[in-house]
Amino acid sequence: MGISCFIALYALLEYFEILSFYPCGFSKKRIYSFFGYQNILAQYLSIMVLWSLGILVNCSSLKTKILTISCISLSSLALFFTFCRGGMVSTIIGGIFFFVYYLSIKLKTSPIVSLCSSKKKIIFYFCIISFVFALPVAALWGKIPIQHKKTLRHISTTISRKDNLRLTLWKDSAKMLLQEPVRGVGLGNYFIEYPLYKSGKWKWMTMYAHNELLHMVTETGIVGFCGICIFLFVIIRAILRNFLFKYTTETKLLFLAPAAGCLATLSQSMVSYNLHTSASSVYFFIGLGIICSGEFEETKTETPFFDTLFKKILVIVPVIFVSIWGMYGEYRKIIGHYYYNNALNALVEEDPQECIEYSLKAIELQPYNSKYHRLISIAYEDSDQQELAERHYRKVLTLTPNHK
Repeated sequence: MGISCFIALYALLEYFEILSFYPCGFSKKRIYSFFGYQNILAQYLSIMVLWSLGILVNCSSLKTKILTISCISLSSLALFFTFCRGGMVSTIIGGIFFFVYYLSIKLKTSPIVSLCSSKKKIIFYFCIISFVFALPVAALWGKIPIQHKKTLRHISTTISRKDNLRLTLWKDSAKMLLQEPVRGVGLGNYFIEYPLYKSGKWKWMTMYAHNELLHMVTETGIVGFCGICIFLFVIIRAILRNFLFKYTTETKLLFLAPAAGCLATLSQSMVSYNLHTSASSVYFFIGLGIICSGEFEETKTETPFFDTLFKKILVIVPVIFVSIWGMYGEYRKIIGHYYYNNALNALVEEDPQECIEYSLKAIELQPYNSKYHRLISIAYEDSDQQELAERHYRKVLTLTPNHK
């Protein structure tokens, strides 16, 4: 929670131009924080907001509640300023599931009269929910001081835009699947084969189908689809068995937040590529492992201090590692793109040697990015280094054999 709060705070400071981090420019005013793309930041924040709700309803310390509310507020506002529609909608879906199930659990354990008699608690949670949802609404209505014309214009286009990008991707992906219905185009070959079926007018290379289920089925065919169905059946059965028969009321409240996070990730994955990014995919499978685990058994004996500390380390260290790992990977993309922009400018200014220097730095950070190899091959050709130019041309063909 602390790491997500820091990521969200840094993103907001960037948005209001208090801190500068973007070496690639910030013309669209969509915040990235330490990630290389706004949608990836939105996926991460979506899970963290829902997990923080779990901490909020389960902790008893007032200090922890205040810190958690602050974290949820910052993360929610940062999520809004990513302008990622899928991230916002999936968070709302997960939040509705969380609160509906939470209230149903509370109503079963406490009579309605008893629940309503605790006016302070009801007012407290109502204020929290209102405040969290009021932040993006206030930003949308201009009540928060947003003076950037490009930002306001982008908010309006985000709401009113009716592009058919995803529909085109899904239609093209379906054509790919019909060509190889049994075994698919091969695991990891989507972006290689897609240019042969592309019908959209955009020039950039598509890496994902923006629908995880369709993407996996396109690559693995009917065989992979059967495997996915079996996996989902086993997982759903285990979750239902645990929540209906095994878990106590206290355990349900503890595991409700990971369940809401998984639901948000799955709903967003129908229009995005969550499972192809390290941060959201690992947190998704951690949450899935938690809610699919066996019966929670309470031990009456005292747990030794070192045993408790060791268990905390086993949970905390992997979570911190995944967060830092995901941020570092996306940070490398940002810096690589920065070097690519400099190399492109150098080529425009007819300085192939400087273009080569920046391109080599970009390739070192992202060796499998075909456009970096394409640019440096042009620079080598302009500087009469035909052998090196040919080597990078071959690399481009290897990485994207069907791309036009």
